Amino acid sequence: MAKDPACLFYINDWLTSTAEMDADCRGWYLNLLLHNYDKGDLPNDVEKLAVLCNVKFSEYKRFEQVFEQVIKQKFEEIESGRISNLRTQSILKSREIFKDKRSNAGKMSYLMKFFYKEYKKQSQDIDLIEFMKSKIDTTIDTKNEQMIKQMFEHLFELYRNEIEIENGIKIDYENFILFWNKKVEKSLIPKIDKLTDKRKKSLRILFSEFSKEKFAEVLNIALKSDFLTGKTKEGFVLTFDFFSNKNNFIKVMEGNYANKEKSINETPKIVASTQHYEKPLEPTEEEKIAFRKENGLI
Repeated sequence: MAKDPACLFYINDWLTSTAEMDADCRGWYLNLLLHNYDKGDLPNDVEKLAVLCNVKFSEYKRFEQVFEQVIKQKFEEIESGRISNLRTQSILKSREIFKDKRSNAGKMSYLMKFFYKEYKKQSQDIDLIEFMKSKIDTTIDTKNEQMIKQMFEHLFELYRNEIEIENGIKIDYENFILFWNKKVEKSLIPKIDKLTDKRKKSLRILFSEFSKEKFAEVLNIALKSDFLTGKTKEGFVLTFDFFSNKNNFIKVMEGNYANKEKSINETPKIVASTQHYEKPLEPTEEEKIAFRKENGLI
């Protein structure tokens, strides 16, 4: 991190601590403080300190005497064996903390702007945004977009895992794909190759509200429906996205798409004008049109 071009100079502290110093002593002390600010610490060697203070040969004995009697008391030896003014050390540490915070705030602002620009759908989730702000690594190279994207993808996965833990649900998505594809393999219902973030969210909602067992039970109901498996003239076939929609899932669960069974005592009714058998419990045209509109088929 770049050095500060200036240092904080506390006038009252300076006047109080140098009130009884001679002019030359005060000048040398100021030089050492400025070098302390610039370098972080000073050599624990009076000759090297004299060089830093630009002490002339004729002044060296005076500098050595003043340093031992006055100036030395203003510095303490640190772990490295060098010396430093405690007040200066405190100010330097405070400045480092401040600069780190300012730098992190700048990086955080850049990374969040990147997030809003590249992940528009995810940026609608307020809880996710708060999670991101608490987990973003501001030490990342902000010039490497690929690395930034990898970081966000990792954070998305962490967020999903936390949600599942909070809801007491742990979903093995790879095994779920195998489960779904095995269940539908003998039907016209399409298999799935990938679970997008949107699909995973829908699945978590269903598992949270209805349980995994209920999901499997309702899927079995769907597989027995002629309408949902493409066995009627409408040609409609259920998809995972249709089924994982909460509203559609409830309709399937409640039997809205179940096959309508004929009564034992019911006999086919012949329509004289067309001379063909009419299935008495077939959905009406109005019901079919309403279904298509409701599910975006027309």
